[in-house]
Amino acid sequence: MRGVLAFMLLAGALPLHANAEPLHFVPFTDQFLAIEIPAAAKRIDADSFQVALGDPRASFELSWSTPHVNERTVDCGANAATYRISRTNIFAYSCLMDGKVVYHVEKFGRTYRVGASDATETVELNMTYPADQRAFWDPIVTHMSRTLRVQAQKR
Repeated sequence: MRGVLAFMLLAGALPLHANAEPLHFVPFTDQFLAIEIPAAAKRIDADSFQVALGDPRASFELSWSTPHVNERTVDCGANAATYRISRTNIFAYSCLMDGKVVYHVEKFGRTYRVGASDATETVELNMTYPADQRAFWDPIVTHMSRTLRVQAQKR
């Protein structure tokens, strides 16, 4: 079964449920951020999106920056993180807050000198969805997280 899911992830389509059409993803880029997002996602403002696939609804934000400080802070309010990873090139966590899953992932690119300090290319995905729809959204979030990357800037 894992092989089938992996193949569908690589092919860019996920089944919503047994009788539904596969969910399709489209490439999205902004500066040096690159990711595959659900084709049904609607842009709400500069970096915010909503996606509604019938009853299942979620929102997500994409951002890119070159911070001079590498802060890796879990923001779950008073709740504990249900998932957390911190490596050289990635920082991610998820938690349950007010009946919703809050998921955050940052990926890090190259570091270069800017003035008197270093700056690191950083891309982020923040996604929120109802906790009772985890079975539906978790594979979508996994796909988006895996495809999130720092893209080389065109000069």
